[in-house]
Amino acid sequence: MSAGTTPAWACAPGILSLPFRQALLPDLALRALPGPDVRAVVGWGLKGSTAVGRWTARARHLPYVAIEDGFLRSVGLGETGAVSQSLIVDDLGIYYDATRPSALERLIETAPDWCDAAMQTRSRALIDRIVTAGLSRTNLGQPVDTSRLELRRRVLIVDQTAGDASLRLGLAGPDAFAAMVAAARMDEPDAQLIVKRHPAVAAGVKRGCIDDADLTGLTVMDDVAAADLLSHVHAVYVVTSGLGFEALLRDIPVRCFGAPFYSGWGLTRDRVKTGRRGLNRSLEAVAAAALIRYSRYVDPITGHPCQAEEAVDRLAALT
Repeated sequence: MSAGTTPAWACAPGILSLPFRQALLPDLALRALPGPDVRAVVGWGLKGSTAVGRWTARARHLPYVAIEDGFLRSVGLGETGAVSQSLIVDDLGIYYDATRPSALERLIETAPDWCDAAMQTRSRALIDRIVTAGLSRTNLGQPVDTSRLELRRRVLIVDQTAGDASLRLGLAGPDAFAAMVAAARMDEPDAQLIVKRHPAVAAGVKRGCIDDADLTGLTVMDDVAAADLLSHVHAVYVVTSGLGFEALLRDIPVRCFGAPFYSGWGLTRDRVKTGRRGLNRSLEAVAAAALIRYSRYVDPITGHPCQAEEAVDRLAALT
């Protein structure tokens, strides 16, 4: 698609007023209404607000393009108004929907075709920069209170927000969080088990998934910086949280109880299988797919499109 030449209906609220829209979506000429000239439908992932848009796309045999915030989003939560400096654009599926392929899954699957030695080197340098700068998706939270860390092996258990689409679409059953906590207790009887709440739960705007009864004997940390906490743990247990991907970037073993995009490639211990994937891929290939090929970035200061490395440097400067 050439710049701005594909007419697309923005079917969900907020897309037309998306900050840096022209920089992040230069290939789409967005419309407020699904007129006869529309050649694609654009919506926020698979949210309920896109249902009519997705139906329209199917009925008119048009591609549905799902957009979402990127994996290196901002300094702060979108729920509290922090502007995103990265965007995911997927015309096949969306990365958190493990029930079908996504453009990210296809990138990882076909990595031998495009992830050559130069890209592997670039990806490794990007990973090292992210880790050195202590970056995460939303880059908020307080430093870890080290007085709460015990002098023994420490294992992180990651909570998520109730009703998150990535849970149902990530093949997580209703017992996933209880099973995760139980498995951590069984696998790591001598470790300090630390639960990290989702930032939106810590901020009081959403509800978590781990039952209070399952928290007995565990150390709960809420408003704590993800990257700082990861630097103090030896293993991570997740259902579908992106924090598992951030742990992999730091060479921390990860066990998954759902099917996030980074599972199924030989990098994690997986409770759930998608029926696809099953190919071994290097961390550099998965990171290159997710952070370099699948994501788009904008410099929030200049408003211009930028590469992943520039986005990382800008985020590091803003944190």
